[in-house]
Amino acid sequence: MPAQAERQHTVREGQSLISIAHGYDVSVSSLAAINARRPGAPLQIGEVLHVPEKGVVYLTAGESLWTVARRLDCTVEALARASGIAVDSPLRPGARLVVPKSGEKAEAAGKSAPSKLPATASSRGASPGAGKAGKAEPAPRSVPSGTVSLYRVATQERIKLTLTDAQGRVRPQAGTRMARFLRPRNSSKQKRPEPRLLALLAEVARHYDNRQIQVMSGYRVAGGFTSGESRHTKGAAMDIRVEGIDNRKLCDYLRHFKNVGVGFYPHSSFVHFDVREKNAYWVDLSSAGRKPSYLDREQRDHFDGKNKDEGLIELGKSVAALIEQDEHGEPVAGDPKAADE
Repeated sequence: MPAQAERQHTVREGQSLISIAHGYDVSVSSLAAINARRPGAPLQIGEVLHVPEKGVVYLTAGESLWTVARRLDCTVEALARASGIAVDSPLRPGARLVVPKSGEKAEAAGKSAPSKLPATASSRGASPGAGKAGKAEPAPRSVPSGTVSLYRVATQERIKLTLTDAQGRVRPQAGTRMARFLRPRNSSKQKRPEPRLLALLAEVARHYDNRQIQVMSGYRVAGGFTSGESRHTKGAAMDIRVEGIDNRKLCDYLRHFKNVGVGFYPHSSFVHFDVREKNAYWVDLSSAGRKPSYLDREQRDHFDGKNKDEGLIELGKSVAALIEQDEHGEPVAGDPKAADE
């Protein structure tokens, strides 16, 4: 059992990890990590969960000191110092990290040279707390920081570029190239994508060891099932899949980020991912080109995707083109079925 879990919670009917996390004002990822679960995993009535104390986070699979620092809006140094570990400490899923206080964040932010995260500071290292003692395991395969390999299904374009620098800042030239890459199919219209979307895309690539990210759709103009409120029309959304990764697992991972929208389409071959001011999550059972059919919140939170096509079947080029031509829907802002709480 993870150390220093101060509280326990007995699961009641209709509860999920998400609703329980919000009730205790802790992150879903930390609640899942301390109980060795994934955020969307179904719960059993009467099951006892450990609840992390406030002011700490627990590392989930695929996370590192660097990604957690980004999520908490602090430096790696501040997070490591508050947690009593070195910045190059190898960490495993379930590692307990202490959130820096506001004063510590401000002090760290005032330093002129933010550090790069060493290659050994990975979620695949030693057990929680091993920064002070314990033998580190071999470092994982090195992946260039901020580099992504992309394939645009509709246009058959392939590019490999570095989206962010060593401090996680989006490179200006990357935004220019991505605007062209994400343009609508059979159109010269372009829109510069939101920088935060590109920064998170770089983190997705890092998490999956730079596997190819296949983009079904990026910037779109309003029309059909694409409303004027869609994040696609603002350059703030992409429909993606990651080579060799189950779409359900990709969906669960994307939901770890803060202030994002994630849409799961069991009958299609992609996961919708966008940046916004408040978290949102939805499940749409419709097929490509059909009117959206969203699950209500209770059904959505217990949906496991079984017996559904979750994007494991490779689509032919003609079918892939149709998927982008017949756009999918996306809940409008404030839709209760998409509220992530």
